[in-house]
Amino acid sequence: MPPVKPHPDFPMSHPGRILSEAVDELDSSKTALAQRLGITRKMLYDILNGKSAVTAPMALKLEAVIGSSAEFWLALQSQHDLWKARQAAKPTKPANATSKARSAANPSATRKRRAA
Repeated sequence: MPPVKPHPDFPMSHPGRILSEAVDELDSSKTALAQRLGITRKMLYDILNGKSAVTAPMALKLEAVIGSSAEFWLALQSQHDLWKARQAAKPTKPANATSKARSAANPSATRKRRAA
């Protein structure tokens, strides 16, 4: 079976969000988890808040402590990174392009707004 391809417009969560849910389920403090992972609390908080990526070494640590495979964590990070790159690559519309398109589609509505 081919891998599931997420919709390009669907925001992919940062793995830190999933990790945060796992921390809650483990009924462990973030400080204790950071110690078990062998990282600083700041490093853990940066991952949980989406400020730092899950790297291959971190994925191995998560696999050892949490039990989810390293491939799982790296796939989440990869999907998130790809989603962000797609969003950045999308052409941006001028701020008033939508209103101009509406006006062109419905000129009478524009005249009514101007008259008011």
